[in-house]
Amino acid sequence: MLQFEVGGYSQSLLSVEKQESTTGNVRSSSMQSITQILAGFTKYQVAKEWTDEMYFNTTAEVTVDLEATRRKLDDIGAERKQEDQEKSHIGQRTQEALEREKAALEAQNGLLQKQVALAGEQAELERSRADAQQSIEAQKALLQKQAALNAQVLALAEQQAALNREHEGRSGTLPRLPVLEASPAGVPANFVYIRGGSFTMGSPSYEPGRESNEAQHQVRLSDYYMGKYEVTQAEWEPVTGTNPSYFKGVNLPVESVSWDDCQAFIETLNRKTGKTYRLPMEAEWEYACRAGTTIPFNTGGNLTTDQANYEGNFPYNNNQKGIYRQNTVAVNSFTPNAWGLYNMHGNVWEWCSDWYGAFGSVAVTNPAGPTTGSDRVLRGGSWSSAAGGCRSADRDGSRPGDRSDGVGFRLVFVP
Repeated sequence: MLQFEVGGYSQSLLSVEKQESTTGNVRSSSMQSITQILAGFTKYQVAKEWTDEMYFNTTAEVTVDLEATRRKLDDIGAERKQEDQEKSHIGQRTQEALEREKAALEAQNGLLQKQVALAGEQAELERSRADAQQSIEAQKALLQKQAALNAQVLALAEQQAALNREHEGRSGTLPRLPVLEASPAGVPANFVYIRGGSFTMGSPSYEPGRESNEAQHQVRLSDYYMGKYEVTQAEWEPVTGTNPSYFKGVNLPVESVSWDDCQAFIETLNRKTGKTYRLPMEAEWEYACRAGTTIPFNTGGNLTTDQANYEGNFPYNNNQKGIYRQNTVAVNSFTPNAWGLYNMHGNVWEWCSDWYGAFGSVAVTNPAGPTTGSDRVLRGGSWSSAAGGCRSADRDGSRPGDRSDGVGFRLVFVP
């Protein structure tokens, strides 16, 4: 039996038995049927081949189109990625620009705040200068009145010292001149009124020559009277009957005196005069030395040997060298500071009442220093000190019994 597949289903052909007995009509009919079937199959085969070719060609074209589309999509994706990167870079640059602008604005704001603060400080300084000027003007008349009396006292002291030397070894003693003559108001003529107030004691961290023991802190002081001069040999000798000084001269500062020697002198002076004198507290000394200034010296940012007696071969902060006198000078040498005090820088170190110790950081009122210690405070520098050791804030100390030809003192009067 023959079997053909056409269009996905089976069509069976009639079995043709090959028998010689079949008639010719039947054979002819069967052959025609077979011929028709074969012709239809051939047409099917041709159609199928054409369909397959069309399918293949169409698939190839679609594949080509898909590949082109994919490449185009890849190109579009790459372009978008590049655009995104450029946008990201632009955003980053914009953010950096904004941050720079913000930093610039913050810096400008900081400068404005500093300018405002400086303006406030400047205004306060002007007020302080005005107050100081008023104080100076008020003192000028008194200083002029005192000048004549001071000259007379010094002249009489020199005469007394000469007489004492002339009569040394003779029996008896000459009457002594009073050491400190009082003004009509009861205040000794060679003392300056220091109006109390607040100030910053110590030195700023940026001050050249600063030492670690000069921590800044706020101090408030009451009024007091400070000796305008260092105590002279002419004042020391009538009270003690001795003159320990290495450099002799009635108008030179007494030196080679210990802190204990000064206390003995003050005790005798108070008993003889009926008045009260003492050594200055360290805070009183610095306040009076500064005379309203906040810079290294009351003379300004530098100290020359035309302004003070110190070792001129060692100037301050690499400034020009000066002379080295190698001795003390008269207590009224050089120009006084703004409050009328002489030789607060150099000549001789000056004893203070305090024990030497570290400064605190809190504000204090009338500080008397530590309650115990091994050294007493020395201030001001001497004829043998470098300029940096004569700064307003410079501190030193020595044992109460030590003596040196570069150490003297000045007094505070207590009304």
